[in-house]
Order: sequence, then structure tokens, then C-alpha cells
Amino acid sequence: MKFEKNYWSEIYKGRYIDGTFNASKHADYIKSIFALSEFPICKIADIGFGKGKLLEEVTKRFHPELIIAMDTSLLMVEALRKKNWIGKYNLAILHSSFEEFNADYLQKYPVDLASVNSVFQYIEDVDVNLRKLASIARFSYFSVPTKNDYLRMEKELGFVDKYAFSRKKEFYTKSISKYFTRVSYNILESKIIEEHKYFSAELYRE
Repeated sequence: MKFEKNYWSEIYKGRYIDGTFNASKHADYIKSIFALSEFPICKIADIGFGKGKLLEEVTKRFHPELIIAMDTSLLMVEALRKKNWIGKYNLAILHSSFEEFNADYLQKYPVDLASVNSVFQYIEDVDVNLRKLASIARFSYFSVPTKNDYLRMEKELGFVDKYAFSRKKEFYTKSISKYFTRVSYNILESKIIEEHKYFSAELYRE
């Protein structure tokens, strides 16, 4: 699915979108949880970076040696390329959907952290692409709204996303559990890239 002008004007107009208006809080949390676990974040990816606020804030916290930023919207890709802050970093900007992205290189040389904030509700084949995600990133900062989340947002905020698939929680957790271990809030550890000396406390590994 291509997200161009209509999508951004309809979804973001006059709304506080999680991961955008509160991007600095998300980034602070990500920084603190990985500092606590003493896991070094040197290479990051942002899958579906959108407005780019979370990408910017996470980059500022970690100063990674490599950044891969991907979005299916040419509008957002061009907007990110104009940002002044990107000139300070080794950043590759890709105009691609995650489904179409050739993952061969990252499967050989995975990133430490992939941010995947509200992306998978737009992906048709969730299982295949969750496996793909687990093959390219040691950890993922992952969120996706479920059917009940959408019902709550419609009731409380009048928000309806006509572009998204509305799926039950169990639909996502079935595939997530195959390819990831949940180690903290929004933090998924890959089961494909095995290196479990971080987040090792058994009580919190689900």
C-alpha cells in the first residue's frame, strides 16, 4: 500500500499520533531500557518512519554508526531528505515497503534495533513479514493497534483508520510468539538471531 498525501492529511490532521507527538518519551524509554541491560545499540533501522520524529529522537539518544530509514511514502522520504539533522549521521533512506524490501544484506549483517511503530496493521501477510523482521534485527521496538484498540480509539477520540486491517490481539501474538520473545514493554527479541545474554531474567521473558 502506498501512503501519500491523502493518508497523511486524514490520519494526522489535528491528532496526537503515538510515536510522533511523544517521540522524545519513547526514545528516552528505549535508551534507558537498553542502558539498563547494557546492550550496545550501534546500528538501527526505522521501518515505516513516517513523519520521522521517533527516528530523529532515537538517533539523538544513541548516535548509531549506521541508520537505515525506510518508508513506502515518497512524500515522507523527500521530507526526511530535507531535514538538517540527517547530515550528521551515516543514514540510508530507502523508498520501499517492508514487504518489497530485499533483506539479504541485513540478514547477514543485522541491525541491533529496529523501530516498527504502527506499521503491521497495514501489512497483509503478517506472519511472513514478522519472520523477516526477526531475521534482520536483534531487537525490535514494536507496536501495532489491535481491533479492540481501534474500537477504543473510535469511541474515545472518534478516530477511524480506513487504511488499516483491524485484527484481534491473538492474530498478532500467534506470529509474534513464533519469531520473538517479549522482554519488556514494546521490546521484542529475535528468536532467529540467537544471543540471549541480555534481558536474561526468566520472569520477564514471555
